[in-house]
Amino acid sequence: MSNGWDKIRYAVGTELRLNKQHAFDIKYMYQHPFGQDDTDGNRHILGLGYTYKF
Repeated sequence: MSNGWDKIRYAVGTELRLNKQHAFDIKYMYQHPFGQDDTDGNRHILGLGYTYKF
């Protein structure tokens, strides 16, 4: 059973605003199981987003 403390996560991201209505964002996260040296549980996560405001 997981208590939520079994992973280490590093994240970085940025947002690019084109104008008041349009924005893009990109995010990267690296996840590693806590206390394990093997690479089986490692995850590379990439997020892309677009926002339109009226």
